[in-house]
Amino acid sequence: MIQRVTAKSIGRNALLEISKYREARLGSVAAVFGNTIYIRTNSDELVVVIRKDARSPININIDGGSSFLSTTRASADAVVNAGELVLDRLRLSYYPCPEYVSHVDELALNPESARIEASILSAARVASILAQSGCVLDPQSQSHDGARRFLTAAASSESEEQIPDLAGELLGLGVGFTPSGDDFVAGLLASFNVLTYRDKKKPIVIEWEVLRSRTSWISARLIHYMQKRVVDETFERCIRFIAAGDNNAAIDAVIDLASRGHTSGADISIGLLCGASLFLENFRGGNLFQRLTKFFDLRG
Repeated sequence: MIQRVTAKSIGRNALLEISKYREARLGSVAAVFGNTIYIRTNSDELVVVIRKDARSPININIDGGSSFLSTTRASADAVVNAGELVLDRLRLSYYPCPEYVSHVDELALNPESARIEASILSAARVASILAQSGCVLDPQSQSHDGARRFLTAAASSESEEQIPDLAGELLGLGVGFTPSGDDFVAGLLASFNVLTYRDKKKPIVIEWEVLRSRTSWISARLIHYMQKRVVDETFERCIRFIAAGDNNAAIDAVIDLASRGHTSGADISIGLLCGASLFLENFRGGNLFQRLTKFFDLRG
């Protein structure tokens, strides 16, 4: 039976990618879960169909319908046809619908403000409480020792040029659809690069060939997008409130982000806070990054 659903939001990146393939094959389903479909396009980009509220430049958000597992399958063709995305027995109408545009590059930032440091430390206390078994803070997890080695080396590194190589050692570590180490690295690089963009400093980027060789294609794509500042609105809220030094709002946003998935949200949140503290320490000195890694017990 054919199931028809309607998009309530489409991210700009997703819309631009779909627009390349009017009345043609967009790509194929790379993975499917009850509430999420990952599409690998012909140009090797990622488009995500999701039955959740968090918007992202790469997401198509929908309401209603039954489990995607009952309407489509991995490897099924994704075809664009007259304003619809055809995925096996699923027909997703995406036009017209509101377009989501991220404003993460427009956040206000005053690195000299003492409130930013206070927001990072307050959010870190909450993130440590919410941490799940299997995340980077769990000493029994596959990613814990790797995160400790990375952060210890990053804290003592004399050059940011070494950080991509150091972070690369974490890729693929941990269990789950997106490994714990991947989520942590994605959060760290995204927050650092969002903040350095406003300060016109050089971002920290892991080359695509390295990402692709060390983890799954979907996880590699998500890290690649996040380090290029393509983040969802929950992540954007976290970094925006931290940059504004708004303690209560930052804590609420981190709670929202940390609740995502089993360990993904927690690992992204911890990475986000480490990346923000690394930026702040590099900008104005001090030892916030080292204090935070010690607080998380991720210091070797």
